[in-house]
Amino acid sequence: MTSRAFLTRQTGAAVARFRRQRDLSQTMLADMTHMTRGQLRSYEAGRLCPSLFCLVKLLAALEVSWQQFGQAIAKENPR
Repeated sequence: MTSRAFLTRQTGAAVARFRRQRDLSQTMLADMTHMTRGQLRSYEAGRLCPSLFCLVKLLAALEVSWQQFGQAIAKENPR
């Protein structure tokens, strides 16, 4: 697996985890960020990597800091 594919998968998993922790549906988060549910579903499934702009919107809507996000990504990557 390439590092880009790995990062895409980890990013999606972190977004999904934070969304579930806040008890939001994909539809609710998509509406909050002005994205489509399909777009969000693709991010969470690790099929697409969100642009920096989309990631900023997602983290803001989820009230997640960049530090929290980075820690979530690192936690999923035990070394």
